[in-house]
Amino acid sequence: MSDARVKSEEAALRRVANTGGVGAFAVAQA
Repeated sequence: MSDARVKSEEAALRRVANTGGVGAFAVAQA
């Protein structure tokens, strides 16, 4: 996995955490 990909994943997880989107997090992990 490239560094850019990792940064993108981290940013996405932060956005989900900020919105409290547990459902979205589950979908992202699917």
